[in-house]
Amino acid sequence: MTIKQSALPIIDIRVLYDDNQESWKPVDQAIGKACENNGGFLAVGLPAPLKPEYAKVEKLFSFFDLPQLVLYEMGKREMCPTSSRCMRGYVDRRCGGFAYNEIFDIGPERPISGPGIDDIELVTETNVWPSVEPAPNWREEMIARFTQMEALGIRIIRAMARFMNVDETSAAARYQDSSSSMRLLNIQGIQ
Repeated sequence: MTIKQSALPIIDIRVLYDDNQESWKPVDQAIGKACENNGGFLAVGLPAPLKPEYAKVEKLFSFFDLPQLVLYEMGKREMCPTSSRCMRGYVDRRCGGFAYNEIFDIGPERPISGPGIDDIELVTETNVWPSVEPAPNWREEMIARFTQMEALGIRIIRAMARFMNVDETSAAARYQDSSSSMRLLNIQGIQ
């Protein structure tokens, strides 16, 4: 797969993993400015476990090689109107919809609760897993990848808080143990 040039700024975040907090300042500034001016950025300089060549991403994407029946058992309401699933699960948009792709969304494995408001269960939905694993230990590796990406997200939130001169511990605490999502996006055949 090739990546086309992004309009988003590219920021090397490797110093955010250093103990030298002084080295964080330029990256904090770059992240803050990129979010203010561009709505985001492309992170490079990820630690080894997050790099695709170390993360066994091919194994994770073997999910999309499962039989259609297995995939459709995990369908979200967007694809299967009778499904109770909205946030976590599988969607096939290759034959319609606004994008030509397949997706699979997961969230935290830990129990999530939300405030007592209507429809909160939509964002605290549990994960759905295939009845047949696409590869040995696939589920465990998906959970590990999610946990690593969630930790990266907290690190970036801390950088943004420092940029805005707000308490980074309080900012990170608001997102710790939240209902975040990780999406596998299969865009094979898309030019």
